[in-house]
Amino acid sequence: MAELVPTLPAVHVALFADVDPALERQIGFGAEEEGVPTRRVRADGADPVAAAYAAARSSSFGVGLAIGAGRIALHEGHMPPERAVLEAALGAEPARLARRFGGNAARLVVRLPLRLDDEDDAVSASAPVRERARREDSPSAADVATIVARVLARLATRGTPT
Repeated sequence: MAELVPTLPAVHVALFADVDPALERQIGFGAEEEGVPTRRVRADGADPVAAAYAAARSSSFGVGLAIGAGRIALHEGHMPPERAVLEAALGAEPARLARRFGGNAARLVVRLPLRLDDEDDAVSASAPVRERARREDSPSAADVATIVARVLARLATRGTPT
């Protein structure tokens, strides 16, 4: 009887031969930020959409990515083969795009909304700046000592039978 080797669930990533391996790392970083692992699989053919579909079908998560021919595609296994969830030209910043696609692949797995623009990649200039607490807003040393004493007293009573 053949021994079964368990495979961990992962988003499958297909890279064509002409693709910089650093893009695979960026995809992995994006997915890892959402807590989802990736695994490289073989890329067949010349169409990134078809390769992404094959990667999605082979993934237990049902999500796959492919990069090749200057394009990147994200596919979900239940979609029609010719219709990727997302597809884009690699453009001037392929590493940034690969990282976003990796994050979006993971977001499909964990059922979060996809990030579709650059707004999420950088802090907006209009974002509010968090102010540091003023010294007069801080608790006094006596207040801190009182709180610590109460916490220690409470911890001392835990685990003892009553």
